[in-house]
Amino acid sequence: MRCLPARRRRAGNADRNTEMLVFATLQDEVRQGVLLCRPMPEGTAAAALNLISMAPEAPLSTLDAFHLAIAGAIQAELLAGADRVTIKAAAAPGIGVVRFDGADAGRPRC
Repeated sequence: MRCLPARRRRAGNADRNTEMLVFATLQDEVRQGVLLCRPMPEGTAAAALNLISMAPEAPLSTLDAFHLAIAGAIQAELLAGADRVTIKAAAAPGIGVVRFDGADAGRPRC
């Protein structure tokens, strides 16, 4: 949640205060237990590297590969995302994607 508000700020869709508010809200939700922090499942790093090497046409960042590897490890059915590369890579193993980049405007949201 750090990069999306920063990207919006750089695009001129948000200001620095909004960016900081989004991150502060995330930190507060973690403190309140709304979002749970868990250790990464064993084998996540290897799975992330495997995703990067198996999809050269989708240049996944290391962080995005970790997200997808964790989603696979916990058998997630849906992934929320705005990054086109990650969304494309998530479709390969059959993980559904709820987009929040405006590309699915009008579609029902979870």
